[in-house]
Amino acid sequence: MNEQRTQDYFNFLMEVLQATADSNGDTKIIYPLLRANLDKLDNNLADILRNWATAKFSEVEADRVTFIANTIWYFSNRLSDFPLGNKENNMEIGIAGYETVLKVFTRESNPENWAAIQNNLANVYSDRIRGYKTENLENAIAAYHLALSVRTKEDFPMDWAITQNNLAAAYRNRIRGDKAENLENAIATYHLALSVRTKEDFPYYWAVTQNNLGEAYSERIRGDKAENLENVIAAYLLALSVCTKEDFPYYWAKTQNNLAIAYRNRIRGYKTENLENAIAAYHLALSVRTKEDFPTDWAKTQNNLGLAYSERIKGDKAENLENAIAAYHLALSVYTKEDLPKDWATTQNNLANAYSNRIRGDKAENLENAIATYHLALSVRTKEDFPMDWAVIQNNLATAYGERIRGDKAENLEDAIATLRLALSVRTKEDFPIDWAVIQNNLGNANLYRIRGDKAENLENAITTYHLALEVYTKEDFPMDWATTQNNLGETYRNRIRGDQVENLENAMACYQAALRVAKPDTLPILCLTTSRNLASLASKQKDYQLAINNYEIAIAAIEQSRDWIPNETARQEILRNYMFVYENMIQACVNAEQYDKALETVERFRCRRLLDLILTKDLYKNGEVPEDILKLEAEMEEKQREIDYLHRQLQTPEDKQEMLGSSRHVTRDLWDDITGEIQKLVREKGEIRQKMLHRLYPVLEEESKPLSVSVEAMKGLLNPPLPPFERGEMEHREMERDDVALLSFYTTRNETYIFILTQTGVKLHRCQEQGYENFQFWLGDNWLTPYSQIDDSAAFQAVANLAKCDIDAIESINPKPSNVIVKLTDGTTTEISFSDFEASRKQQKHKLYKQWQDKMEGMLKEIADRLQINQLIEKLTDIKEIILVPFMYLHQIPLPALPLDNGEYLGDKFRVRIAPSTQVLTFCRQQPQNPEANLPRYGIVENTRDDLPYTPKECELVAQIYGVAREHHLKGSKEATKAKYKQLLTKEKVLGLLSSHHAKSNLTEPLESKLLLGDTDLTLGELLNASIRFPQLGDLFLSCCETALGNSELTDDIFTLSAAFLSAGASNVISSLWSVNDLATTILSYFYHRNRAQGIPSADALWQAQMELKELTLAKAEESLEDAEAVLEEFEGNHYTVRASCSPEIEENPEAVLEEFAGNHPVRASCSPEIEENPGNTEETPGNTEYEEKKKIADNCQKVYDLVEEAQKLIGGEKPFNHPYYWAGFVCQGEG
Repeated sequence: MNEQRTQDYFNFLMEVLQATADSNGDTKIIYPLLRANLDKLDNNLADILRNWATAKFSEVEADRVTFIANTIWYFSNRLSDFPLGNKENNMEIGIAGYETVLKVFTRESNPENWAAIQNNLANVYSDRIRGYKTENLENAIAAYHLALSVRTKEDFPMDWAITQNNLAAAYRNRIRGDKAENLENAIATYHLALSVRTKEDFPYYWAVTQNNLGEAYSERIRGDKAENLENVIAAYLLALSVCTKEDFPYYWAKTQNNLAIAYRNRIRGYKTENLENAIAAYHLALSVRTKEDFPTDWAKTQNNLGLAYSERIKGDKAENLENAIAAYHLALSVYTKEDLPKDWATTQNNLANAYSNRIRGDKAENLENAIATYHLALSVRTKEDFPMDWAVIQNNLATAYGERIRGDKAENLEDAIATLRLALSVRTKEDFPIDWAVIQNNLGNANLYRIRGDKAENLENAITTYHLALEVYTKEDFPMDWATTQNNLGETYRNRIRGDQVENLENAMACYQAALRVAKPDTLPILCLTTSRNLASLASKQKDYQLAINNYEIAIAAIEQSRDWIPNETARQEILRNYMFVYENMIQACVNAEQYDKALETVERFRCRRLLDLILTKDLYKNGEVPEDILKLEAEMEEKQREIDYLHRQLQTPEDKQEMLGSSRHVTRDLWDDITGEIQKLVREKGEIRQKMLHRLYPVLEEESKPLSVSVEAMKGLLNPPLPPFERGEMEHREMERDDVALLSFYTTRNETYIFILTQTGVKLHRCQEQGYENFQFWLGDNWLTPYSQIDDSAAFQAVANLAKCDIDAIESINPKPSNVIVKLTDGTTTEISFSDFEASRKQQKHKLYKQWQDKMEGMLKEIADRLQINQLIEKLTDIKEIILVPFMYLHQIPLPALPLDNGEYLGDKFRVRIAPSTQVLTFCRQQPQNPEANLPRYGIVENTRDDLPYTPKECELVAQIYGVAREHHLKGSKEATKAKYKQLLTKEKVLGLLSSHHAKSNLTEPLESKLLLGDTDLTLGELLNASIRFPQLGDLFLSCCETALGNSELTDDIFTLSAAFLSAGASNVISSLWSVNDLATTILSYFYHRNRAQGIPSADALWQAQMELKELTLAKAEESLEDAEAVLEEFEGNHYTVRASCSPEIEENPEAVLEEFAGNHPVRASCSPEIEENPGNTEETPGNTEYEEKKKIADNCQKVYDLVEEAQKLIGGEKPFNHPYYWAGFVCQGEG
């Protein structure tokens, strides 16, 4: 350092010492000066201070020496507490100052000051960064003892207590000597300090010491570990009784942080609740410990919070680990290797643990990150400086090596074993029994899965090490660790090669059962799941099916408890996906034990859980006001949907409308990209809002909702007749036990498809062997749903291939733009084709592919019937007249009533058929309110919302005539059929029945985006699931639209369809479609159905009769009906003056007989107005009266049907134009039927 620089240091020292003297050590004066000279707070200043003071003391008089020494002492005190600059350098300057003034204030000359400085010097040595930690702590302890030689309890009680408190902290951190003994000394010394620092006399210091005592108890080795932790918590709670946030925010936050640590480590009580308490306390601490005010403390609490999230049991495990990783990274923004190397290394170790356990992201990459981060931690935590910490990281590193995916598996396991043995060189049973047990358990795991060496020997080594671990891990002191090791030991005995196999398996079962005495579904669900599943699996192999069933039930309870604790919808579903095989194994065990009732209960417990969650969350507020925050989130989602619809309209606005609005005739390519990108962004944002809403609702659901019963006895109630929808409130519902109804629940396993048959007498099983996932369900998907769902994409690719004159395989992507289509080929080149040419070719190809799919339909239905052995199934349904079908996976997309039988009939001919997504959904429908308000509108109609369906107006006109629909309840066209009016019709006008005839679209990849296309905007499936949309009065809903029953069911059997959403909103019965239906055929089918329904025929029967009537419909039959209707009308016109006396007795008693006479097989009783039905004795039969008008309508309707059939013969051809299943089989009846 040059002379000028030295002078600068000296000048600064003089300036700061003068400021200290003048201000009597006032930090308001000193700290700004220090802040302005941070570059001079280093070793040079320490040397200059030491040299100058030593020289000065020999030059000046005694009084001046004392004055200078006092000034240096005050300066050292203030510098020790200075938060800025380099902490290590500040400490060294402080040590230089204290050691210098001790030459002036000796024990002999000034014992009181000498003792105070010894205490202060000891404080700095306790926290010193430079030098060896071990030596620094020894220096601190020695200095404290020196201070106590003067600071006695008798002469200086308060100072004595301060020093005892500080000495205790040094003992707690001491490295030399026996760790257990050091901690005992610390605890004893804290208790000494508390003999003076009482709550009455010194409440604040009493609280500080209680906090410190709690820290010592938390680390205590001797004594009962659980009892020690209870002492810890008690001490912290005592401290908090004085240290409030208002009065002592800093120490309150510190104690909250420490209390959280104690809760995290607590043995007694429920682990789940302890961790929740810990997380809550950490967040409280962070309300004071901010990064700005207390960066180091903030980082410490962030690190601790990361630990708690890593171990958290409640909530989504993946989300918890992401929270942990985020907290560690926050901590590392303060903890740098240069400034705080030990803390940096600690957090690196913790971060590595989180990466090792991480669920999200690539597992192999996560493990590589973990291994790399452990090595970073080891660069500081060396065996020489931090032997215990070094051993901890070696143990963790071994775990990562054991799970490593990259590299050679055998080599990774050898690395794991070698690393664990390194850790054992420090973690001995004598010194660190708990840590030693951890390693022994991990070493057992490594030997259990070891590849190299003799397998039998490896397993013996595993058993030995697990037993060693259990010498420390007792059920009383470490119940969770004990149970974990028991489970591991059970796995090893199960796979053991040596010894008697029967005895090995008995030992395995005993270990599993021991673990389950601790691991319960509501306390340790993951461990409970793992262990009970292991035991159940072993029991199944031993053919002890009852034991297997008992333990699979425990495993399922653990799965469902874990799921209930998670507010994230995606994570809840992920749990079912990950553990669905547990349900399958349970079902298989029940089947093997011929406990078909329990097998059926498990099937129905498993299926449609996500849909049921959404239904039940929606139902939470059926009897009260929906909370404002939920309504606000729903409004936000609706606003997003409006923005989405607006952007869609920009892409689809007809050219003439664009010109009228004064805009460009074409959307530019850049604008197209911008709009489509914005739509995708809005859809994501809407999904995020829904997740936020469900995050708010799921905890409420867990607390308040009663689960729907899946017991066989409860399901038998579904076999009884429901109250007819239009008779709600008109009669008291009296359930009668029906013995002619059966519920058929489908379920597919790896090898078979089961059909459980529930009747009033019990449960029977129909087995379809060799029809497992691969052979049956995936075959269904590949040959039915996939070809249908890919028609649009396949047509587009084929059109491009034709126009670009290339193979389909050569096309990488297609990007349609307003005026052209950009095609990227697999060789990296691009080409453009005309959009109009593309559209023309695409439509042609789409028609061709759709025709191919239709042509395969009859053959597919026949093969499905054969694979399900439908004819053999019917033999088991003796005396059954009605069946309720609960499909599984891809069977949801099949028109099951249309399955052909050997005798030429269909399943729908043999039985009255109803369909439900699950028995729980059907139970929900049954439990909807049965007494709607009086005088509600009987029927409403929503017609042709996009003004582009040619036959829909005729359909709606026919239905409006049947029900006498009031004009205000008939929404026609895009201007009237808006979303607001649609919802108003259901929720405000509260129609009892609704015909919804317009476009709809299913979204198989994002089912919540499936939608009804209304006049101004779309009504999505997700919106129908909102809590605020309810219409429990709706008895009958006919969704005369495309794909309203179409959904993509996965292995969890969650089927999201628009029809299911309407059921969830309160509809009792929904008629919906499985594919894109024909407008003309649907118009006639809808008329036949509504005519039958108005006559009082139940929905399922009304639909099937309408479907069969449509199937067999010919022009000749339509003409015959028309002629009969016209003849009856002419007869009325000729006898319009006839009075009541001239009527035959039969007609007078039964005025509908005339209708039946001319209608033949097409009864039209329901076409009569309510007035005629209520007053059949009307004597005024003139051309202007009501009865005449009704008969005129009948004739008109027959004419319309005839015209439609005539047009169908031209368009479709054939004597029976609608004979193909495509035209008549696409609609199904779901709900009460």
